Amino acid sequence: MQPAIKLRNIELGSGRPKLAVPITGTTINDILAATTPILAAQPDVVEWRIDFFKDVTNPEQLKSAGQQLRQALGDIALLTTFRTKGEGGELALSDTEYFKLCETVLDGGFTDALDVERYHDEQAVKQIVAAAHEHQVVVIMSNHDFDKRRRLLRSLSALLVWSIMVLMLLRWL
Repeated sequence: MQPAIKLRNIELGSGRPKLAVPITGTTINDILAATTPILAAQPDVVEWRIDFFKDVTNPEQLKSAGQQLRQALGDIALLTTFRTKGEGGELALSDTEYFKLCETVLDGGFTDALDVERYHDEQAVKQIVAAAHEHQVVVIMSNHDFDKRRRLLRSLSALLVWSIMVLMLLRWL
């Protein structure tokens, strides 16, 4: 059994399932406005999808927005995610730009956890994971294989059609 992971005031991997809610605002005003209903809902984790934030590639704006969000959330854990276009996100970045963005998030000191897409260069992933750990930031590795999902859905659909056909044949017998 894996040990629980402490993320601000919660432990991932122990107790009840945790509730996470996303923030996808495009401006700092949108982002901060989203905190009002979120605070009322009292989730365990807020996932800030920075790929929606229009100033995401401006390091100073990103840090400022992150620090304001951190202050607004109080003790609620913050997971920061940049989902690249290839992984279903809003913006395409080169690997260099992606990891520079991750470094900006870490340097901003506002996040409790950082989502890192696994498909990037292995050495660069290892470096950003090490940097996150130096900042006492938990890393959540993500992998979104949309091709595999499509193949699985096609297989399940074919199985369903086959099952219906068998049931129809049995009914006629």
